[in-house]
Amino acid sequence: MKTNRYAPARFLRIAAALLITVFVTQAIHAAQPKAEAWREFRNIEMMEYCLSLPLEGYVRDDKKSDVKGKHVFVHRDRKKGDITLWGLDNAYSKAPLEVYVKRYYAKAEEQGQVIEERKLDAAARRFHAWGYWSNRIYESRFLEIVWLREQEVVKFYATFPVADVNIWKARLPQLLKQSSLCG
Repeated sequence: MKTNRYAPARFLRIAAALLITVFVTQAIHAAQPKAEAWREFRNIEMMEYCLSLPLEGYVRDDKKSDVKGKHVFVHRDRKKGDITLWGLDNAYSKAPLEVYVKRYYAKAEEQGQVIEERKLDAAARRFHAWGYWSNRIYESRFLEIVWLREQEVVKFYATFPVADVNIWKARLPQLLKQSSLCG
């Protein structure tokens, strides 16, 4: 029986191609975003509000949650990132949304807050803003969502590293679907 002396080289080429295919497939699956786990958060201090939040990797910081109705969650790995929720009384309950937003951000620039994007949703009585603090331009960004109710205001405020802007832009539509009302 005649043996093919090129068979080992051919076998090695096939094996190398298979290994490359396996590694590329694994790399593609690793690069795909994993479904993020969102948790329902419910507050009953002072006022009731509920929001589904991306709290995976965050822990509650009781020292920063210093008033009733305010809850701060700090990211375990990144000390720069946190999520703050706060329920407050609405002092301007009769004011139109545009007037409320104008008052809300009246001193923002003086305080060093730079608003890159601001959007109002009059039907949902909600507004949100993206931006950064002027002294942290290269380090972090913030996302703020405010829901106006008849007698109350619910604020969502997240700070995060600049590198996570796309993560938070992907989260924004799901956050905006909510009304902050329970049930």
